[in-house]
Amino acid sequence: MTRRELEDRVRGLAWPSPPAALRERVLAAAAFRTAEATAAAVHPHPIPMNESRAGRRPVWRTAPVMFVVAALVVIGACTGLDLWAKRELDVELARLQAKYGSLDEATSKVPAVPDSDNRARVVRAAVEFAVELPGQNFRLLWRPVASPVPGELRAFADANREAIRLLADIRTRHQSNWQMDGQDATYVALNSLSTLSSALFVAGLLDMEAGRPDDAVEVIVSGLGIAASLRQESDDFPQKVRIYNVMPKQLDGIRHLISTSTPSATALKELAWWLAENRAPDSMQIALLANMKGTNAMFARMEKGDIDPGVVEYIYPMTWPEWPSVLVRPAARIGRPFVRMARVRSLRRFEHVLGNLTGPRPRPTSKEPPPPQRWALVDRLVEKFTGGIWDYGPLADDFASTLAVAEVGVALRRFKLERFEYPNDLSALVPGYLDRLPIDPYTGRSPLYTRQGSGFTLQAGGSTPAVRNSTALQWDVKR
Repeated sequence: MTRRELEDRVRGLAWPSPPAALRERVLAAAAFRTAEATAAAVHPHPIPMNESRAGRRPVWRTAPVMFVVAALVVIGACTGLDLWAKRELDVELARLQAKYGSLDEATSKVPAVPDSDNRARVVRAAVEFAVELPGQNFRLLWRPVASPVPGELRAFADANREAIRLLADIRTRHQSNWQMDGQDATYVALNSLSTLSSALFVAGLLDMEAGRPDDAVEVIVSGLGIAASLRQESDDFPQKVRIYNVMPKQLDGIRHLISTSTPSATALKELAWWLAENRAPDSMQIALLANMKGTNAMFARMEKGDIDPGVVEYIYPMTWPEWPSVLVRPAARIGRPFVRMARVRSLRRFEHVLGNLTGPRPRPTSKEPPPPQRWALVDRLVEKFTGGIWDYGPLADDFASTLAVAEVGVALRRFKLERFEYPNDLSALVPGYLDRLPIDPYTGRSPLYTRQGSGFTLQAGGSTPAVRNSTALQWDVKR
């Protein structure tokens, strides 16, 4: 309907003529509704009055804006997480430094000592003359040696006489520094200590067999001197060589000496001194603390993007797509919050194990955490640097347990030499023969002592049934 037709219809109405102003409003409203109906017929979907198709932007034009906004959100979240992780790390470092002193890796280095007083130099010289036992017969030394000593072992001891002679000089020296600089020569020398220790053990058996117990003590003392030369080293490898390869045969030699021979009081006193020399400091605590400092330094380098490819291979499962090496450093920088989180967790694990090592005995039960899931990259990073520290406790306690039995056994023989019989209780050994009673770390008490006729038995605990049943912890002396 047109405007004219509408006006004619209004004029034709049978009512008094409306005022001019009212008539104009009615006509205007009618015209608006007519235009709206016409637009609806042409455009079935209504278009807002303040928008037109010409004003719309294509989606591809808004994508960059959306990307920038998303990037800003991610950067903001990472920055916030990084700041939070840094705060946690700073608090943890301050607390640990107040407890253990500086965590600087350089503080783990052994102080320099004069060459003329360095036990390690004597051992290094002896290593040059060490002769290994041929073939697979080395295994003979890991079970009780028959008496008389087999000819093959006699030849082994004779081949090492020059090395044994050189080692005697270790008794005149009081300090040690193996200069663990990472060179292969040092590790080769350490691996040869097993040969030297075995040669000393066999040589001691030969002296006992020949009725020369004091000469046997001198040989055993040289072996204890090798062990003492390693006690201050902060690397855990020499400590494991000391505990696994050097001390067991010397302690076994002492048990054989006390069971079959009667050394002089002077020889036994020197033997007791060298046993005490190996008691302190606790070498596994030193190694663990140094390991914590080294791990802390490694994480500090990783936070700066300096990450070893081997670490990436470990924390990034090989079953996942290959990680381009060129992206390792940028990824380490971007992932700095997670590196810091792993650093904090690692330091707390070290503190936990150190607390068990330095705490009262028996130690509380402490289980190693389960292996991390493949997607738990922070936990995988933590496990990479702390996975082996749970073995430090049992290793240290087994060593302390066997050493305690040997110290008590020597003190008992010294007591009998002077008083012609063994004491009824171990407390009689203090302070004349021991400054304090050694503790069995698995019970928190001194080794179990029983006087039997003219002899005695000693018993202490171990981490496994095989260790507990070993001759090193089960002494049965008949004389």
